[in-house]
Amino acid sequence: MRMGKEWTKQAFYSNAPIRDEIVLRPTAEKDCAALRLGPRLCVASTESVALESKELGYLLAQCCCNEIAASGAEPIGLSVSLFVPKSMEEAKIERIMEQIRQCADALRVEVIGGNVEKSDAVTRLVASAVIIGSCPESHLVATDGAQLGDDLVLTKWAGMEATYRMVTDYASVSMQHLGTEGYHVCQQLKGELSAIPAGLLAAELGAHAVYHAAKGGVLGAVHALCTASRCGAYLIEQHIPVLEETEQLCHAFSLDALRLSSAGCLLIACENGRNMVRSLQEKEIPAAVIGQVKYADNGLRIQCMDGMIRGIAPPGTDEFYRFAEHMAETEVSLNQG
Repeated sequence: MRMGKEWTKQAFYSNAPIRDEIVLRPTAEKDCAALRLGPRLCVASTESVALESKELGYLLAQCCCNEIAASGAEPIGLSVSLFVPKSMEEAKIERIMEQIRQCADALRVEVIGGNVEKSDAVTRLVASAVIIGSCPESHLVATDGAQLGDDLVLTKWAGMEATYRMVTDYASVSMQHLGTEGYHVCQQLKGELSAIPAGLLAAELGAHAVYHAAKGGVLGAVHALCTASRCGAYLIEQHIPVLEETEQLCHAFSLDALRLSSAGCLLIACENGRNMVRSLQEKEIPAAVIGQVKYADNGLRIQCMDGMIRGIAPPGTDEFYRFAEHMAETEVSLNQG
């Protein structure tokens, strides 16, 4: 198989420079990059994926960039490591690397490091990425800054990432429940998975805290943000936006849409939710006020569709992983799906 740094460089890196901040780019001889960020803060995050997907490379790059966008930072450079079984075909590895590069190019992010390691130590692909970005110090947003009385705003739709992955990785099964029209609606969600514009705008507008609602979904995000901020929350389920197609899939497979992976969705704690929603919508970013920050002693509660008020349990296994395990048990593979 064609491995080595030269092959990795050709597959991973963009053909032309994208970012002016990058003053030293990696080569086949030296896998290192240097960035000049000036007076701005350097913000970094990491992401890993071990669950196979036909869009694994794209999802890894996109989710990694979303993480620092939730902190108010613009993504600049991405470094990726792939650990693959020795039996994996070269074409599959190249496809993943191409997905990463295409996603990065679309987001105006440069791949500044990449490594592919074939090893008997792994039985399936494990991908990891580090993203570096920057922001003015005044725009840095933490997870622990929510204040009593803040509105909680959610961008886009709960469970949308999982919905996209279901129709992508298990197409025939999903189409049985959605029909052709619903299936094609869900395919378009790929274009909604970026949280970068929403994250940068929320920071500019003075959001107190922001959390990327990836693994664990919306309720997982609420739990994380409120735990970090040492506060409680009151949500109204009826106000949480969920696509009809997501609800159909959840009904078919007994899944909770509010605990489905929701990469691309941001949970924003801010003083004036209406103004935040209006500003986001002016940029064509769907958003809704879904609740409010309360005293910590009040706990985390949600008014459910049936009118009952219930506590919000800590996040467990993401519902999409539970769905994928069910598909594996019923022998529905990614190829069959």
